[in-house]
Amino acid sequence: MADERDQKGKQEEKTDIKAESSWISASNIIILTLLLGIVVLVYIEIGSVYKPDGEGSMIAASALESRGLFKAALDEYDRYRSMTTMSRKEEAELLYKQGKLAEDKLNDWDRALAYYTVANVYFPEAGWSSDLGKRSVACMQKMGDSKRAQSLLVQLTDENEPVLPREIGDEQSPVVAVLDGRSVRWSEVESALSVEYQDHDTDDPEVRKKMVRSYVFVWMAAMEAKRSDIDSEPKVIVAMEQAQRSALAQAWMGREFKGTAKEDNLEELWNTLTKIHGARIFDGAISAP
Repeated sequence: MADERDQKGKQEEKTDIKAESSWISASNIIILTLLLGIVVLVYIEIGSVYKPDGEGSMIAASALESRGLFKAALDEYDRYRSMTTMSRKEEAELLYKQGKLAEDKLNDWDRALAYYTVANVYFPEAGWSSDLGKRSVACMQKMGDSKRAQSLLVQLTDENEPVLPREIGDEQSPVVAVLDGRSVRWSEVESALSVEYQDHDTDDPEVRKKMVRSYVFVWMAAMEAKRSDIDSEPKVIVAMEQAQRSALAQAWMGREFKGTAKEDNLEELWNTLTKIHGARIFDGAISAP
Protein backbone atom coordinates (compact mmCIF):
# COMPACT_ATOMS: atom_id res chain seq x y z
CA MET A 1 0.00 0.00 0.00
CA ALA A 2 2.80 2.35 0.95
CA ASP A 3 4.60 1.50 -2.26
CA GLU A 4 1.53 2.41 -4.29
CA ARG A 5 1.28 5.76 -2.57
CA ASP A 6 4.97 6.51 -3.21
CA GLN A 7 4.64 5.59 -6.88
CA LYS A 8 1.51 7.71 -7.21
CA GLY A 9 3.28 10.67 -5.58
CA LYS A 10 6.20 10.38 -7.97
CA GLN A 11 3.85 10.34 -10.97
CA GLU A 12 2.05 13.45 -9.71
CA GLU A 13 5.44 15.16 -9.18
CA LYS A 14 6.48 14.35 -12.75
CA THR A 15 3.18 15.70 -14.06
CA ASP A 16 3.68 18.93 -12.12
CA ILE A 17 7.27 19.29 -13.51
CA LYS A 18 6.03 18.72 -17.05
CA ALA A 19 3.29 21.29 -16.60
CA GLU A 20 5.75 23.77 -15.14
CA SER A 21 8.20 23.14 -18.00
CA SER A 22 5.46 23.67 -20.57
CA TRP A 23 4.46 26.92 -18.91
CA ILE A 24 8.09 28.12 -18.88
CA SER A 25 8.51 27.24 -22.58
CA ALA A 26 5.33 29.09 -23.49
CA SER A 27 6.41 32.10 -21.43
CA ASN A 28 9.81 32.15 -23.14
CA ILE A 29 8.19 32.07 -26.56
CA ILE A 30 5.91 34.96 -25.64
CA ILE A 31 8.82 36.98 -24.23
CA LEU A 32 11.02 36.28 -27.26
CA THR A 33 8.17 37.23 -29.58
CA LEU A 34 7.69 40.52 -27.74
CA LEU A 35 11.42 41.26 -27.78
CA LEU A 36 11.62 40.49 -31.49
CA GLY A 37 8.67 42.79 -32.13
CA ILE A 38 10.37 45.59 -30.21
CA VAL A 39 13.61 45.10 -32.16
CA VAL A 40 11.72 45.24 -35.46
CA LEU A 41 9.92 48.42 -34.42
CA VAL A 42 13.18 50.05 -33.32
CA TYR A 43 14.85 49.04 -36.60
CA ILE A 44 12.00 50.52 -38.62
CA GLU A 45 12.14 53.72 -36.58
CA ILE A 46 15.90 54.03 -36.99
CA GLY A 47 15.58 53.38 -40.70
CA SER A 48 12.99 56.12 -41.06
CA VAL A 49 15.28 58.57 -39.28
CA TYR A 50 18.64 57.75 -40.84
CA LYS A 51 17.71 56.64 -44.34
CA PRO A 52 19.10 59.34 -46.70
CA ASP A 53 16.44 61.18 -48.67
CA GLY A 54 16.67 63.02 -51.98
CA GLU A 55 16.52 66.49 -50.50
CA GLY A 56 19.31 65.74 -48.04
CA SER A 57 21.45 64.27 -50.79
CA MET A 58 20.98 67.36 -52.98
CA ILE A 59 21.94 69.65 -50.09
CA ALA A 60 25.03 67.53 -49.44
CA ALA A 61 25.99 67.61 -53.13
CA SER A 62 25.68 71.39 -53.27
CA ALA A 63 27.77 71.75 -50.11
CA LEU A 64 30.49 69.49 -51.51
CA GLU A 65 30.51 71.43 -54.77
CA SER A 66 30.84 74.76 -52.95
CA ARG A 67 33.86 73.37 -51.06
CA GLY A 68 35.53 72.34 -54.31
CA LEU A 69 35.07 68.62 -53.62
CA PHE A 70 33.80 68.01 -57.12
CA LYS A 71 34.26 64.24 -57.36
CA ALA A 72 32.36 63.70 -54.11
CA ALA A 73 29.72 66.16 -55.31
CA LEU A 74 29.23 64.19 -58.53
CA ASP A 75 28.82 60.97 -56.55
CA GLU A 76 26.23 62.64 -54.34
CA TYR A 77 24.36 64.00 -57.37
CA ASP A 78 24.34 60.44 -58.76
CA ARG A 79 22.88 59.22 -55.45
CA TYR A 80 20.24 61.96 -55.57
CA ARG A 81 19.15 60.92 -59.07
CA SER A 82 18.94 57.26 -58.04
CA MET A 83 16.64 57.92 -55.10
CA THR A 84 14.48 60.73 -56.48
CA THR A 85 11.62 60.62 -58.95
CA MET A 86 12.47 63.16 -61.63
CA SER A 87 11.09 64.03 -65.03
CA ARG A 88 13.29 63.33 -68.02
CA LYS A 89 13.84 67.06 -68.46
CA GLU A 90 14.87 67.59 -64.83
CA GLU A 91 17.25 64.64 -64.88
CA ALA A 92 18.74 65.79 -68.20
CA GLU A 93 19.44 69.24 -66.78
CA LEU A 94 21.17 67.74 -63.75
CA LEU A 95 23.18 65.40 -65.98
CA TYR A 96 24.24 68.36 -68.11
CA LYS A 97 25.39 70.17 -64.97
CA GLN A 98 27.28 67.08 -63.81
CA GLY A 99 28.94 66.80 -67.20
CA LYS A 100 30.23 70.36 -66.99
CA LEU A 101 31.58 69.72 -63.50
CA ALA A 102 33.37 66.57 -64.65
CA GLU A 103 34.79 68.33 -67.71
CA ASP A 104 35.66 71.78 -66.35
CA LYS A 105 36.65 70.94 -62.78
CA LEU A 106 38.03 67.40 -62.93
CA ASN A 107 39.19 67.04 -66.55
CA ASP A 108 37.39 63.70 -66.45
CA TRP A 109 36.47 63.59 -70.13
CA ASP A 110 35.10 60.04 -70.05
CA ARG A 111 32.71 60.70 -67.18
CA ALA A 112 31.66 64.05 -68.65
CA LEU A 113 30.91 62.45 -72.01
CA ALA A 114 28.77 59.79 -70.31
CA TYR A 115 26.69 62.47 -68.59
CA TYR A 116 26.34 64.48 -71.81
CA THR A 117 25.27 61.41 -73.77
CA VAL A 118 22.46 60.47 -71.39
CA ALA A 119 21.37 64.10 -71.01
CA ASN A 120 21.01 64.41 -74.77
CA VAL A 121 18.94 61.21 -74.91
CA TYR A 122 16.60 62.41 -72.17
CA PHE A 123 16.13 65.99 -73.45
CA PRO A 124 17.44 66.43 -77.01
CA GLU A 125 15.48 69.65 -77.60
CA ALA A 126 17.06 71.49 -74.64
CA GLY A 127 18.27 75.03 -75.14
CA TRP A 128 21.75 73.94 -74.12
CA SER A 129 21.86 71.01 -76.56
CA SER A 130 24.19 72.88 -78.94
CA ASP A 131 26.67 73.60 -76.15
CA LEU A 132 26.37 69.97 -75.05
CA GLY A 133 27.27 68.87 -78.57
CA LYS A 134 30.34 71.09 -78.66
CA ARG A 135 31.43 69.89 -75.25
CA SER A 136 30.98 66.27 -76.31
CA VAL A 137 33.20 66.86 -79.34
CA ALA A 138 35.84 68.48 -77.10
CA CYS A 139 35.75 65.53 -74.68
CA MET A 140 36.22 63.04 -77.51
CA GLN A 141 39.15 65.01 -78.87
CA LYS A 142 40.84 65.19 -75.48
CA MET A 143 40.27 61.46 -75.01
CA GLY A 144 42.15 60.92 -78.28
CA ASP A 145 39.05 59.71 -80.12
CA SER A 146 39.35 62.03 -83.10
CA LYS A 147 37.29 59.85 -85.43
CA ARG A 148 34.26 59.86 -83.18
CA ALA A 149 34.74 63.57 -82.54
CA GLN A 150 34.77 64.28 -86.27
CA SER A 151 31.70 62.10 -86.79
CA LEU A 152 29.77 63.97 -84.11
CA LEU A 153 30.92 67.31 -85.49
CA VAL A 154 29.52 66.36 -88.90
CA GLN A 155 26.18 65.54 -87.24
CA LEU A 156 26.17 69.03 -85.74
CA THR A 157 26.67 70.66 -89.09
CA ASP A 158 24.50 71.50 -92.05
CA GLU A 159 26.25 71.04 -95.40
CA ASN A 160 29.61 70.97 -93.58
CA GLU A 161 28.97 74.37 -91.98
CA PRO A 162 28.64 74.26 -88.17
CA VAL A 163 25.27 75.08 -86.71
CA LEU A 164 25.45 78.22 -84.61
CA PRO A 165 23.93 78.41 -81.15
CA ARG A 166 24.12 82.14 -81.72
CA GLU A 167 25.77 84.20 -84.42
CA ILE A 168 27.54 87.47 -83.88
CA GLY A 169 27.36 90.03 -86.64
CA ASP A 170 25.93 90.01 -90.13
CA GLU A 171 24.57 86.63 -91.24
CA GLN A 172 25.60 87.50 -94.80
CA SER A 173 29.22 87.89 -93.73
CA PRO A 174 31.47 84.99 -94.82
CA VAL A 175 32.40 82.24 -92.39
CA VAL A 176 36.15 82.56 -91.81
CA ALA A 177 36.71 79.93 -89.11
CA VAL A 178 35.18 77.15 -87.02
CA LEU A 179 35.54 77.50 -83.26
CA ASP A 180 34.23 75.05 -80.65
CA GLY A 181 31.70 73.68 -83.12
CA ARG A 182 30.32 77.02 -84.30
CA SER A 183 30.87 79.32 -87.24
CA VAL A 184 32.93 82.48 -86.87
CA ARG A 185 31.98 85.14 -89.39
CA TRP A 186 34.23 87.92 -90.59
CA SER A 187 31.88 90.54 -89.17
CA GLU A 188 32.40 89.06 -85.69
CA VAL A 189 36.19 89.25 -86.00
CA GLU A 190 36.09 92.74 -87.49
CA SER A 191 33.87 94.04 -84.69
CA ALA A 192 35.99 92.49 -81.95
CA LEU A 193 39.28 93.86 -83.33
CA SER A 194 38.02 97.13 -84.80
CA VAL A 195 39.86 99.23 -82.23
CA GLU A 196 43.07 97.21 -82.21
CA TYR A 197 43.29 97.27 -86.02
CA GLN A 198 41.78 100.69 -86.68
CA ASP A 199 45.03 101.90 -88.27
CA HIS A 200 45.39 98.85 -90.53
CA ASP A 201 44.04 98.22 -93.98
CA THR A 202 41.44 95.56 -93.24
CA ASP A 203 40.82 95.06 -96.95
CA ASP A 204 44.30 93.54 -97.19
CA PRO A 205 43.91 89.71 -97.20
CA GLU A 206 47.10 89.25 -95.13
CA VAL A 207 45.82 91.64 -92.49
CA ARG A 208 42.52 89.80 -92.39
CA LYS A 209 44.28 86.45 -91.97
CA LYS A 210 46.29 87.87 -89.08
CA MET A 211 43.12 89.22 -87.46
CA VAL A 212 41.29 85.91 -87.73
CA ARG A 213 44.21 83.92 -86.29
CA SER A 214 44.58 86.41 -83.46
CA TYR A 215 40.86 86.33 -82.65
CA VAL A 216 40.63 82.53 -82.69
CA PHE A 217 43.79 82.10 -80.61
CA VAL A 218 42.67 84.57 -77.95
CA TRP A 219 39.24 82.93 -77.79
CA MET A 220 40.72 79.44 -77.29
CA ALA A 221 43.20 80.61 -74.67
CA ALA A 222 40.46 82.48 -72.82
CA MET A 223 38.25 79.35 -72.74
CA GLU A 224 41.11 77.33 -71.24
CA ALA A 225 41.63 80.08 -68.68
CA LYS A 226 37.97 79.94 -67.66
CA ARG A 227 38.13 76.19 -67.26
CA SER A 228 41.07 76.70 -64.92
CA ASP A 229 39.09 79.29 -62.90
CA ILE A 230 41.74 81.92 -63.62
CA ASP A 231 38.99 84.41 -64.38
CA SER A 232 37.99 84.36 -60.70
CA GLU A 233 41.41 85.49 -59.44
CA PRO A 234 41.35 89.10 -58.10
CA LYS A 235 44.28 90.34 -60.21
CA VAL A 236 42.79 88.85 -63.36
CA ILE A 237 39.40 90.41 -62.63
CA VAL A 238 41.04 93.84 -62.29
CA ALA A 239 43.00 93.28 -65.51
CA MET A 240 39.83 92.30 -67.40
CA GLU A 241 38.07 95.43 -66.14
CA GLN A 242 41.02 97.55 -67.28
CA ALA A 243 41.00 95.85 -70.69
CA GLN A 244 37.33 96.70 -71.04
CA ARG A 245 37.96 100.32 -70.08
CA SER A 246 40.88 100.49 -72.51
CA ALA A 247 38.72 99.19 -75.38
CA LEU A 248 35.99 101.69 -74.57
CA ALA A 249 38.49 104.56 -74.33
CA GLN A 250 40.10 103.70 -77.65
CA ALA A 251 36.74 103.38 -79.37
CA TRP A 252 35.61 106.73 -77.94
CA MET A 253 38.82 108.50 -78.96
CA GLY A 254 38.60 106.99 -82.42
CA ARG A 255 35.19 108.60 -82.85
CA GLU A 256 36.25 111.89 -81.29
CA PHE A 257 39.27 112.30 -83.54
CA LYS A 258 37.98 110.30 -86.49
CA GLY A 259 41.06 108.11 -86.48
CA THR A 260 44.37 108.23 -84.64
CA ALA A 261 44.76 111.20 -82.31
CA LYS A 262 47.85 113.38 -82.63
CA GLU A 263 50.11 114.18 -79.69
CA ASP A 264 48.68 117.71 -79.37
CA ASN A 265 45.17 116.33 -79.40
CA LEU A 266 45.99 113.88 -76.60
CA GLU A 267 47.57 116.57 -74.42
CA GLU A 268 44.55 118.81 -74.86
CA LEU A 269 42.23 115.90 -74.12
CA TRP A 270 44.24 115.02 -71.00
CA ASN A 271 43.89 118.55 -69.62
CA THR A 272 40.17 118.62 -70.33
CA LEU A 273 39.45 115.23 -68.77
CA THR A 274 41.51 115.83 -65.61
CA LYS A 275 39.42 118.95 -64.94
CA ILE A 276 36.17 117.10 -65.53
CA HIS A 277 37.07 114.17 -63.29
CA GLY A 278 39.20 116.01 -60.72
CA ALA A 279 42.17 113.76 -61.42
CA ARG A 280 45.62 114.28 -59.86
CA ILE A 281 48.76 112.17 -60.11
CA PHE A 282 51.29 111.98 -57.27
CA ASP A 283 54.64 111.45 -58.96
CA GLY A 284 56.49 111.16 -55.65
CA ALA A 285 54.36 108.21 -54.59
CA ILE A 286 54.80 106.54 -57.97
CA SER A 287 58.62 106.56 -57.72
CA ALA A 288 58.56 105.20 -54.15
CA PRO A 289 59.31 101.46 -53.77
